[in-house]
Amino acid sequence: MEQIRLSTPKQILDAVPRLLGYSPVGSLVAIPLSGKRGGVVLRFDLPSASGKPTVRATSYANSVVGHLAHLKSIERVVFVLSPDQPFGAGPRPPFSWLTEELVAAAERAGIEVVLCICRATDAWGVYGCDDPDCCDIGPRALGTQRSWVEAAARPIDDSVVAPASRRRRLAFAEADERHWQLHDGEDDLPSMRRGWLTIFAPASLAASPDDARLARLLCMLRGRHTSELLLVTIAFGVSHDLLSLARVWGPVMSDDEEPQLPEFSRKRVRRAVAVLRELAALVDLEDEAGLLSGLSWLEWASGRSSAAAAFARRAIAVRPDDSLASSVVWLVERCVVPPWLSVVEEWSEEPESTSAVRREG
Repeated sequence: MEQIRLSTPKQILDAVPRLLGYSPVGSLVAIPLSGKRGGVVLRFDLPSASGKPTVRATSYANSVVGHLAHLKSIERVVFVLSPDQPFGAGPRPPFSWLTEELVAAAERAGIEVVLCICRATDAWGVYGCDDPDCCDIGPRALGTQRSWVEAAARPIDDSVVAPASRRRRLAFAEADERHWQLHDGEDDLPSMRRGWLTIFAPASLAASPDDARLARLLCMLRGRHTSELLLVTIAFGVSHDLLSLARVWGPVMSDDEEPQLPEFSRKRVRRAVAVLRELAALVDLEDEAGLLSGLSWLEWASGRSSAAAAFARRAIAVRPDDSLASSVVWLVERCVVPPWLSVVEEWSEEPESTSAVRREG
């Protein structure tokens, strides 16, 4: 395993693209430490700069630290913010107001914030002091920073879906047409929901659904109520009390309320995203707002709000009154993080973690 020394702010800054595999523009990167060692690295989208007056900074910070608190043996953390904007002339870098909330949330969780660094588009600096004569305070030249220049500007995780071959798309179109001709409604909801859980089982060798099942899924996503039933089943399993997203919005929008929801399965949601992206390659997305909005919600629910926002905006372009896609855009713009992500088991399995709060990312 490669060892990377992180002793100075400059070393940390230069190491971030190597740790993530891309240059995290518009991101908050958290590097958790246990003693002098670290492992997983988490990435979150920064709020929109124009949204500062309305963003829920405290909720954002609590959600970020909530992720950290569920990692094993975390004692300290380094935050690196890379806003997609200039540093500015003063000693306080962009998003200083957010770092203050992050430090406060970490202190409440018993996690020491070792350092907060800003890597803006034109300079870098360290958060934490209003005195321009302080050591390491104020904008400093970026230098070459070859790793940042050579790395991809952003994580490759958006709403671009490469279409399948014409022959493959025609074969699925026939399956879709057969489903429409034979479909006469669903009269066994419990069995249908258990079937969905089987399709989206997160087993690494799970086979992709055949065209008949994909056509059935597409049919579900074309209806508002059946789409919501599909989404909550994927995310939270089979629950007789959770038949739509109505119960989900309360815990999402409350700063104080603990999420009173069944256990969320990020693995199953990520498996579903992979299947629905496969489905998206088989259809004309300009006609499938339900598929786009379903993808947007699943991406947001699993912590990848960048992709979520991209899919949601495409859905709105197809169907301007799509309420689910509009809700996802609203949540992403205000940097609202799904509360259930803080209690996901084995969260550290995927080092490229969330974008929200991405927007993954």
